[in-house]
Amino acid sequence: VMLDIVDARHRYGVYLGVVSGLPASIRGPNAERPPRRAKVCSIERDKLSQIRTITPTVTEILGWRADELIGDGTLYLIHPDDRPSAVKSWLEMLAGPGSGSHALTRYRHRDGSYVWFEVTHRNLLDDPKHRCVISELLDVSDRMGAINALHASEERLRRVIEMLPLGILQ
Repeated sequence: VMLDIVDARHRYGVYLGVVSGLPASIRGPNAERPPRRAKVCSIERDKLSQIRTITPTVTEILGWRADELIGDGTLYLIHPDDRPSAVKSWLEMLAGPGSGSHALTRYRHRDGSYVWFEVTHRNLLDDPKHRCVISELLDVSDRMGAINALHASEERLRRVIEMLPLGILQ
């Protein structure tokens, strides 16, 4: 049995606990579930965005090992189209101690694909216990895939409507 506890106090004021891996005798004989995939990871960085530490879930989600990331910056991992907004978010967060910022950013997986994250930076540089920036990354790839599919569907419908020889009134 595995118990994962996520500290979501900074955003929602609660801890979130998830129990998984229950034996069939407890969860029922027909309760087959696909393996659970990590959705949250954390990166600790210095003020120049150089990675100091990562959680094991970074490796699970992005495929990079700690020794491949620690000591490097993160800008090369960010999709080129997302870099301006990522830099803007980073600079907003650096503007004040204890402040934070949010961004929707794609990070490059080790296999070359990209993973969508909702990124929250917390500026703890002036905190004597930490002296770092903690970036929490929530994998929102499924949500972004659904949004992109919806946009594609709307575009197909718009094209069909334009091609019809008769008008449509809604």
